[in-house]
Amino acid sequence: MTSRELKERLREEAETNLGLKVSDDSQDSIRMVVSGRGELHLAVLIEKLRREGFAMEVGKPEVILKTIEGKNYEPFSELTILTSEDFVGTISAEMGKRKAEMLDMTKDEKDGIKMIYKISERNALGLRSNLMTETRGQVSLSFLFLGYELKNEDNLKNRNGVMIASESGKALSFGLDLAQKRGITFVEPTEPVYEGQIVGLRPVIGDLEINVCKGKQLTNMRSAGNDDAIILAPAVKYSIEEALDFIEADELIDITPKAVRLRKRHLTKVDRVRTQRAKL
Repeated sequence: MTSRELKERLREEAETNLGLKVSDDSQDSIRMVVSGRGELHLAVLIEKLRREGFAMEVGKPEVILKTIEGKNYEPFSELTILTSEDFVGTISAEMGKRKAEMLDMTKDEKDGIKMIYKISERNALGLRSNLMTETRGQVSLSFLFLGYELKNEDNLKNRNGVMIASESGKALSFGLDLAQKRGITFVEPTEPVYEGQIVGLRPVIGDLEINVCKGKQLTNMRSAGNDDAIILAPAVKYSIEEALDFIEADELIDITPKAVRLRKRHLTKVDRVRTQRAKL
């Protein structure tokens, strides 16, 4: 599938999908800007295209802002949450991180706890999947658009650093064992990886390059059979909706009919350093 075929398919989808808007990117003739009604709407569209055999790279979603008298305004919504009383503390902590304002909280013997918040759409990106995970699915969310308010310039993203593959090849148990000592991993043994692919998440700030294709050196004192003793934790796999919230501005989601992977926008370390220096 070529980029031209993907563009034609997106324009065809926009004719029947009323909440979808497709336009060409003014900075790059290959890229397209796709606007929809939230990350779930976009995730469903991407999954649909993936199952049709299309491959694409998706950047971090952004909220559509309005400029009024030279100032940026962002959309705000009223969020209603229905959940069990056991998860009130967990939800309150998550909403506090996202700078949401509580408007009301009531208790119902039938529906459980009803919580109403006012939150900006920018801070609500990825909220649904996070709460579903933290409450084990025992939560219901509904949004009601309120209007536009002056944008808060605070950067609320507090994601830790990631582990980046330094070499291309197949991930090996020995290399993944070293990676899991530094965080959680996203790839399984024997899974193909490429340079610049995000293969894990660190518990601290700052990215780390790591070679997950590294195997144990064989000498007369060691044998390959020793690798059988390595016990690895299962790899974490993100859905498309979760990946849209996970990535940063310098990262992309690499989507093919067979796999969903995360990568840096610039694959080589030299290009990443050069781009970072250019911003200074």
